Amino acid sequence: MPVLNEPALKLSNSEVSDAAAAVMTIVHWIQVIEPPGFRQVKTLDFMSGAIMKFTQRNMERMGMLLVLLAGCSATNSIDYGKVSLVDVSGTVTLDGQPLAAAVITFEDPSTGNFSFARTDASGQYTLQFDSEKDGVTPGNKVVRLSTTRSILGLRGEEGEETGESPSEGSAKSADRQQELVPDCYNAKSKLNVEITTASGTVDFDLKSDCSTSSAKQ
Repeated sequence: MPVLNEPALKLSNSEVSDAAAAVMTIVHWIQVIEPPGFRQVKTLDFMSGAIMKFTQRNMERMGMLLVLLAGCSATNSIDYGKVSLVDVSGTVTLDGQPLAAAVITFEDPSTGNFSFARTDASGQYTLQFDSEKDGVTPGNKVVRLSTTRSILGLRGEEGEETGESPSEGSAKSADRQQELVPDCYNAKSKLNVEITTASGTVDFDLKSDCSTSSAKQ
């Protein structure tokens, strides 16, 4: 990589703030277009740490940083034609009642990659591969559900893609702080499903006593 020998820039505090805001906007954009399976969270953790350590004397590197970020985004773009995806939707109930506003993920236990969705008021969901494409890759999946989890790029996520104001989104998020899903279907989930090309509807009838271990037959 060429080394820049330009004189150090002297920027005002407002220019520093504007530059940092620009970086955060680009990071948000990268996270939205990448599928969760690419572990974009690591990118965010790295960038957050870098911005915290930002000083005025190294602001001259901002131009190079923006170019690198743009390059990363282009490199991680997906050719959907090369990805085998199965459209999956269904309904989730807990003790016979629709489980609304729950994030559901179908996770590949060997790679950690997952497709995701959010149930509506009737407990219905449709899996997303990422923020642009629906579906899930075939194979064995561990299913996890949570009423407190949030995934960026999730359609219908409160305060993000529904047009709500930040204050409205914050108020509703506060109402969702209570986890309604037992741990046996969440962090320590024992729910497993096998996704095939014939899969289409996958329903779950969850019980608080953790007696459910597979999709509803």
